[in-house]
Amino acid sequence: MIGMLKRLNFFPHYKTLLEKGLKNTTIRLGVNNRYEKNDIVSITVGWSEDNSEEVGFAKIVSVAHKKIKDLSEDDLEGESPDCSNKAVVKYALSAIYRKVVSEEDDITIIKWEKTEEEKD
Repeated sequence: MIGMLKRLNFFPHYKTLLEKGLKNTTIRLGVNNRYEKNDIVSITVGWSEDNSEEVGFAKIVSVAHKKIKDLSEDDLEGESPDCSNKAVVKYALSAIYRKVVSEEDDITIIKWEKTEEEKD
């Protein structure tokens, strides 16, 4: 593949969910335009991207931007248990991003499906 493969990095405690395919959605704080539908990405786990371990590859199937208060059940499908319902999302994101997050904050919802290997 020409250039660097984009990656989605997760904290290590999500590793098992990612490897088993139980987590295929992520909610990121802010409007993130880094990912687009059909992108092939590397799924990694680590406390930072610089020190992470690759656990697989994925194809982005959708990217959406909205406010936390506008999340739907469909948006949360495939998320990890710590973000399984709308009421806890702001608290989970507050812990991850180490800042106070409100229902008025913008988020990016990224959904993917696992692929067996990197595509060129």
